[in-house]
Parts: sequence; structure tokens; C-alpha cells
Amino acid sequence: MWWKSFFKKLSDIILDLFFPKHCIMCDKTVMEFTDIALCGKCLKKKPVPKCIRDDRFIFNEAVCALEYKDAVKDTMLRYKFKSIKYYSKAFAFVMAEAANDRPYFKDALICPVPLSKGRERAYNQTAVIAEEISRMWDSEYIEDLLLKCRELKPLSKMKLNERRFYIEGAFTLNPEYSIFGRDILLIDDIFTSGTTAKECAKILKMYGAHNVYVLCACYD
Repeated sequence: MWWKSFFKKLSDIILDLFFPKHCIMCDKTVMEFTDIALCGKCLKKKPVPKCIRDDRFIFNEAVCALEYKDAVKDTMLRYKFKSIKYYSKAFAFVMAEAANDRPYFKDALICPVPLSKGRERAYNQTAVIAEEISRMWDSEYIEDLLLKCRELKPLSKMKLNERRFYIEGAFTLNPEYSIFGRDILLIDDIFTSGTTAKECAKILKMYGAHNVYVLCACYD
């Protein structure tokens, strides 16, 4: 019904008046009435993604949209740990822009890195971004394609070798799905050492995935 979309738009405008969005890239108040948390200046910027192709990794290619520092880092931390959900569309937008010249990303089956159940978060923020991207591209999306076999401690304070041994065997494919011969686009929030992406890609290829690509919001 037309009136439902009208009142939703009206409520969004009222919320923006009293609780304005902040740009994910510069943290300035977004003056425009938009559902994407990017100011007019940052919206016009083309992301300069970091592209990773390395024989040491099992995935075919990784593209990371934004450098994890300054306002971007602060925004990502708020998104992950304070559940500011409106950031998701902005991160999805810049990630899609970063991968815009890779049509094979759009043709792939999209899935997020699963979140540990023990983490104190209201929802899987990476899954929200992944679903946004799949909607933008009209791509197939399966949130629970990958499952965690065990709960994980944060990897950020571990050394690289510790991460590799610790995360081994932490993921498995959901037995409800078959991915033989499929291309998979794995979505994650931050690419640091590539340990998580490598382990996920290993499982996906072990179960028959043809190509595994990685798309991340940030790189550290």
C-alpha cells in the first residue's frame, strides 16, 4: 500500500531530524535525508579498495573497501559493539562500489562469516551487510551456509601463527546446502591477516565450491 511507504519515509525524516545519522567515513552529521550514512562529500568519493591475490591464500581474490583507521575504525567499532544498525547500508554501499568492476562477484552465491553465539551482540552485523549487498545486486544469499563448530575467542590479540592453529576446524558447511561447482562470495567486516577468510574458503572448496571470493568492509 502506498500509504505504508509514505509513513515510513515520513518517520525516517522525523528520526533524522531528532537523531541524525553520522557518516561512516568522516563521522560528520549527514544533512541529507537518506538511509545511507554517507555525507554528500563522501558519497561522491570513489573507494580505493585493497585487492589481495596471494598464492598462500585458498580464496581466489579478496577486495577490501576502506582502511580501518580514524573515523572508519570508530564507526565500525560502534556498528559491531553498539548495534548502530543504520551503518549497514553505508558499508554495503561502499563495498559494492569497491567491487563494481567485478561482475563475477555479483554472480556468486553470497554468504557471511558466521558469528560466535557467545559474542554479546544483538545480531550478526556481517550478515546484515551481506544481505544488503545481495539485495543491491539481486544475488542469491544464504545466511547460514557456513556454521561454527565451536565458539572462538577474538583473534585480534593473537599472533599470526596462533590464529592459524586456533581457528583450524572452527567452521563447517551447513549440510542442508550443496555448493558443488558454485562460486561463493564470502562477506566479512575486517580483513587483518586473512586467517578467517582462508579457513572459510578452505571449507567451501572442500565441499566443492569452484571459486571463493572475499569482500570486506575494512582492511587493517
